[in-house]
Amino acid sequence: MTATPSETSSSSYTPLSGYPTSTQLLDDSVKSFFREFYAVSDTPGSIDAWVDFFGDADNATTTTTCVVGNDVAHGKDELRKLREKMWVKVSARKHTLSRIFPATNFTTTTTTSSESDECEVMLLGSVVYKLKPTPTPTPTPTGGTEEELTKTVDWVAHAHIRRSGHKEGEGRRWRFVYYRVYLQT
Repeated sequence: MTATPSETSSSSYTPLSGYPTSTQLLDDSVKSFFREFYAVSDTPGSIDAWVDFFGDADNATTTTTCVVGNDVAHGKDELRKLREKMWVKVSARKHTLSRIFPATNFTTTTTTSSESDECEVMLLGSVVYKLKPTPTPTPTPTGGTEEELTKTVDWVAHAHIRRSGHKEGEGRRWRFVYYRVYLQT
């Protein structure tokens, strides 16, 4: 038997503990990481630079998961294939990041040999694609203008990033542990 709203007590409700507070602002290095990532993402042919945003610097301990729409990649080899696929039908792209906000608390863990920071964020944005012409274009009433080869897509992303490296700061860089993009089509 299912309880009706009048039979349930609001006192049994426990708020989620993962809500960020207004005092949990994103570190400037996190914002810079995403600016750099989308600049590289918008650069054709930058496969290795794009893949380098994922996993650990030494590639030894972290297998990154990246999901873009229905495409899933685990690890560096699959990330390269995903990146190549992203440019098959696209000749240019430009990301616009509208919002970035923390999804969970920003944490810092210090060990004797290294420091590891983690952050989970949500991002809102759009991307403008310039599509490559199809080999046999479909006739259109307007004759296939440049505007028809441009497509804007809104997106939302969930990212878990980790900064690792030596405590002294050398080699410390944010990298994706998990990145998922939801595209509005």
